[in-house]
Amino acid sequence: MKYMPLMAIKQSAAGAGEDVDGSADTITIPNKADGSKAEFILVTVSEDTYVRVGAAGDTVSNVNGVIVTPESGGMIFACGGQTTVHHLQVSTGGRICVTPLEA
Repeated sequence: MKYMPLMAIKQSAAGAGEDVDGSADTITIPNKADGSKAEFILVTVSEDTYVRVGAAGDTVSNVNGVIVTPESGGMIFACGGQTTVHHLQVSTGGRICVTPLEA
């Protein structure tokens, strides 16, 4: 397992965001500024959302997803070469943002 020291985290490129409507959906993990795959991402949400990092074709539910809340300020995930963030918002009318990070 890789660990990233919190004092060394920086945003490496522009993130991606989308409006969500309460149904399961996906967002592609943005690459780092040098074009390589992000090793770590910051996921922020405007409403409680179940999140799972995985490959295209995976799914997320309230059983296998990690709940991210607006109050948490976001959550950092290790991508492990995966390319997709799967998300399922608990209610409708919110937004999810995925930002690549690097040490």
